[in-house]
Amino acid sequence: MGSNDPASGENLLNLTDTSEHRVLSEIKDRFYNKRIYTSVGGVLLSVNPFEKYGIYDDSVIAQYQQLNKYA
Repeated sequence: MGSNDPASGENLLNLTDTSEHRVLSEIKDRFYNKRIYTSVGGVLLSVNPFEKYGIYDDSVIAQYQQLNKYA
């Protein structure tokens, strides 16, 4: 699991074992520990938690609503 691999962390590229089973296991462990965001190199992987975590308040939502999505 994720805690057994000292190279694991926020970025899946740091895993010493990059087999499909190991990567999926790491994502699953992170999901169950409410860590829904994971980096894979320069890519951000997000897993839908199917619940509200309260990490985005109204000010953050308003900030993104002001952005031009085509900029």
